[in-house]
Amino acid sequence: MEIWKDVRGFEDYYEVSNFSNIRRKKGSSHLKQVNLKGSFDKDGYIKVNLKIKQKTNSKMLHRLIAEAFIPNPENKTQVNHLNGIKDDNVLENLEWCTLSENRQHAYDTGLQNGLTRRGAQNNFSKLENKDVLAIRMKYNKKQGRTMKVLSEEFNVSSGCIQRILSKNSWAWLK
Repeated sequence: MEIWKDVRGFEDYYEVSNFSNIRRKKGSSHLKQVNLKGSFDKDGYIKVNLKIKQKTNSKMLHRLIAEAFIPNPENKTQVNHLNGIKDDNVLENLEWCTLSENRQHAYDTGLQNGLTRRGAQNNFSKLENKDVLAIRMKYNKKQGRTMKVLSEEFNVSSGCIQRILSKNSWAWLK
């Protein structure tokens, strides 16, 4: 049986169900009840846009479900998909966890192997593979292509350039 609960922070406007559905409440800011469709974010999770008075709030569906249905007495900050499938948001597939528990689960289940987010795939990377190869090729103190000059050209720190040149970072890239 499908059970509906209010979305935390949007109690007057939206409800979420234990079957991973979300809907706008009838009479909230509209005349009729409407089921919402989510969209995929860049990492494969389903997000939904909750709108109140022309302000849109983008929320992760799995988190809304966990907040509504799963007790969190330890105040853990993340929601884990037990089967590793990011868009499988049924209640039985979700659990509260810490960042370290979430990462450990990803390694234990083979979802993360340490190589999937290296180099340009890392969310924090400012460089592409071609940039790293260019840095290694251009570095030449005698011609004035110092680490400082390269760091300014590629908008990264001199330490970053040093780690690239010594192959302490991007070592796998030949």
